[in-house]
Amino acid sequence: MFVIDKEGVIAWSYISPMAINPGADGILDALDALANSSQCTPT
Repeated sequence: MFVIDKEGVIAWSYISPMAINPGADGILDALDALANSSQCTPT
């Protein structure tokens, strides 16, 4: 999964094993961090 900022830069990415559903929490947290700061730290 990737979160791309308004400038087209990958602001967050996450790779999970095929058998694991990463859920929505990680991407929602990344979107919240991106909305509240100028840069999001990848996990």
